[in-house]
Amino acid sequence: MNILSVDDVLVVRKIIKRVVEGMGGNLLEASSGMEAFSIMASNDKIDLILLDWNMPQMDGFEFLSKKKNDEKYRQIPVIMVSNENEKDKVIKAIQAGASNYLSKPFSEEDLTKKIVESLGLGYESLLTKFFSGAVVRLMEYTSGTTVTESKITDEITEITPGWLFGQALVIGQKKAVVLISMDKDTAGNLYTAVCKKNEGGSPPPGVLMNQILDAFFNKVQDYLVETNTKINLTAPFYFGGAIEKNYYSTQMTKTLTAAKKYSSGDMNVELRIVYYS
Repeated sequence: MNILSVDDVLVVRKIIKRVVEGMGGNLLEASSGMEAFSIMASNDKIDLILLDWNMPQMDGFEFLSKKKNDEKYRQIPVIMVSNENEKDKVIKAIQAGASNYLSKPFSEEDLTKKIVESLGLGYESLLTKFFSGAVVRLMEYTSGTTVTESKITDEITEITPGWLFGQALVIGQKKAVVLISMDKDTAGNLYTAVCKKNEGGSPPPGVLMNQILDAFFNKVQDYLVETNTKINLTAPFYFGGAIEKNYYSTQMTKTLTAAKKYSSGDMNVELRIVYYS
């Protein structure tokens, strides 16, 4: 999820950045309409634009008018963000192509809801982004390098032989099971990183592999708590250690909504999310 924030106030962009990254997205920043078009020209995939009304060089209305006349950018949804909450300004922004409107000052919860509305994100999609963001954040902290994402098989039984396999049960609007698998070296590196950051030391000798997975899941939980945007995602999280693959043999209807692999150097983590009816 790539979102472009166009606002000449740095403080506002920082608030938006915190919300977007908390949802597992990436924020691009521009301080003017002119700069925004330059960024758009060099980025093929922008999912949403958060646009201020009052800016130097090119205000929000001028930006919308220019965007509306450009076939390349016309379909990108725009949330107008401004102190100007008068009805006529709102109508003008919608007529010029804005798909939603948010008045300053706004809360992080308000902004998150507007983003969800504008992108059509459901509970499943949003939870997937949260867990993906947690995995990427921990891997980047551990490796110090950028994490790449790729698709993997959507068959739950196709876990790489010899890899550790763990699960997290999420009780919320729907019952979801988060499946995370990784090789032993990756698990050890992640566990070491968690220990160094939280406890000031390395894992004790002879630590059990299920403890490694528990530590990893707990770190993911910490991230989810930190970035909780309070839009019906305040569900309890229950974590398990290493488990058998046939644990998920069930007659219940299930839908797999995420099947991704995250890589950074020699580290590899696979993430799958399954929803049960």
